[in-house]
Amino acid sequence: MNLVYHTHWGNYYRLSLRKPLILHSQLLMSSVTVIRANTARLSFVPLFQIGRSSLSLSQNTGLHHLLLTAGPKLKFSKEMATDAASRPRVLAMLRAFFSPPYLNWWLAYTERLKRVDHIDGHWLVRRSAAEAYRNGLVKLHRLHLSIIEYRTGWCLIGTVEPMIDVDGQYPLLGDHSRSGIRKVDAHFIGTHARLASSMRWLEVRKQIADNETTIAQAGVRPTTSRPGLVSAVCQMFRTIFWGTWLITPQFIRLPTYKLLRKIGHHLYGSTSSLAVSRLPFGLYLKYTGEGAFNESNALGLIHKYTSVPVPRVLDLVADSRNTYLLTTGLRGEPLARAMDMLSDRDCQGFVDQMQSFISQIRAIPPVGPKNHICNTLGQACSDPRIRDGNPIGPFDDEASFSQYLRHPDDPARRGHQVVFTHADLNLRNILVDKVTRLDGTRGWAVSGIVDWENSGFYPEYWDCTKAQFEGFRWGERWARALVEVFRPFGGYAKEIELEKRSWTEGDGAF
Repeated sequence: MNLVYHTHWGNYYRLSLRKPLILHSQLLMSSVTVIRANTARLSFVPLFQIGRSSLSLSQNTGLHHLLLTAGPKLKFSKEMATDAASRPRVLAMLRAFFSPPYLNWWLAYTERLKRVDHIDGHWLVRRSAAEAYRNGLVKLHRLHLSIIEYRTGWCLIGTVEPMIDVDGQYPLLGDHSRSGIRKVDAHFIGTHARLASSMRWLEVRKQIADNETTIAQAGVRPTTSRPGLVSAVCQMFRTIFWGTWLITPQFIRLPTYKLLRKIGHHLYGSTSSLAVSRLPFGLYLKYTGEGAFNESNALGLIHKYTSVPVPRVLDLVADSRNTYLLTTGLRGEPLARAMDMLSDRDCQGFVDQMQSFISQIRAIPPVGPKNHICNTLGQACSDPRIRDGNPIGPFDDEASFSQYLRHPDDPARRGHQVVFTHADLNLRNILVDKVTRLDGTRGWAVSGIVDWENSGFYPEYWDCTKAQFEGFRWGERWARALVEVFRPFGGYAKEIELEKRSWTEGDGAF
């Protein structure tokens, strides 16, 4: 990726991003031509701006055709800056973000605003990089005891968009032309890094406020649509096509899926799971071991007995190395990516929905004798939590199953019903999507549950404790929410405490 760094009127300097990431300035007017060949949209991004003034280079000779736009990176009102020394509240806020040297620098900076050249704190960069930096999604962390060495960091709060591509992780800020070109003051970059998280949380606050008011004020109400003739005809042709395709020999279907996997990776990139690829036509392909047979059967049971939104299995084929499970896709994003954007109202709605789903899947009848612990096929169960996912069982009762866990004779490992269990109910496997509520406001709701590879019939506490296994990744809010999901079923406080103690002793560690 090529950038252009601008320090004062008339001079533009190329910033090349390569491995290792190098940010340097050279007196090279041809760099503008290079960038124009790569992208037609650039953005002029100030690292810091005082007051409401903004800059536009659209009238600069030779550059208006590049669609340059101006926008502030960090907005501080001039009044706040100049009066900061006399306003304890502002100083208290600044102390929360800045160390004393930084605060002293900013106070000194506000005293010389009239002598500051607004151009000194600007970069001319690609629009995608400009927007990511402006919105606080990417930041540069200064390495210890250096003012030119940085590490690229991400602040993906309040967004489900993928990260922008950056070649390399360690940029160098310097004048490699040896021409004495003025560089952006490192304090600007450090200030942005300190404020990026707060910028993102302010964006989350705005999103939640918009969800609660905008649509309601517009008088919009949720509507339902009935399938039309075109939809019915398309559905008929899809049914005929899949019926014909599934009787096609496997040696033809399997190479086709592998080809679609490569096409999907090229079109959509990687997914959150290394074993899952997004394909064209709204399909997903999972390539794994024998667990795919268990997942296929589990999805069939869920569709048969519940209304829980899960993918539909379209095909299941295997070669000597992998098993390939082709399914439909579901709307939404993994909750692990969207969790910051859910309001308290959304969080309570999540708890209510999940309680309904858990009740339904627990009502699925067993495939073997009562209290038989096994997978959905009645065979050995597999869970990364136990012996690195190697198959164990099946077991006649809970006592036999508990022998594979730490503290097998503890009372918390006794007296549970055996129920249908997802066995990996973490926030990556729960999808949420934007919805319109009955009152006209917008929010988030659970749109699906995926990754049923390890599902089976386990002691009733298993989904609850497994949901806490990676709780450190989700924060206290969502760890509590997952506990609330299981409160009507018993809460399992003793079981959670015992499992956490087992994890600290190395049980289930990867």
